[in-house]
Amino acid sequence: ASVATVLNLPLDRVPDFLLDDNPDTQGVWTAEKWNRIKDFAATQGWDLLWREPADCAELADGYYIAQGKSPRGLNQHAVVMRRGLLAHDPFPGGDGLDGPPTICYLFTR
Repeated sequence: ASVATVLNLPLDRVPDFLLDDNPDTQGVWTAEKWNRIKDFAATQGWDLLWREPADCAELADGYYIAQGKSPRGLNQHAVVMRRGLLAHDPFPGGDGLDGPPTICYLFTR
């Protein structure tokens, strides 16, 4: 849902990049999943960069995706941020992250 928000696309047009048949990697970022989201971004005219959170807050013109610990105890959670502040949490209730982001994804043209 975060990718749909940043790219301004309907949710049903964006694949679930973390969907996986392997229970060991379900909901966990892998190189294959990173390539899926990068390839999808390219089909929409965007390049996708993996950056440290401080870099995204400085470099992003607009919104970016930040990933970190979920407040619900799940492995990871992704939210939309702008200038280092939470802009949108796709999870109902909008709790954001439990602590600072660990990585971010910056979409550029």
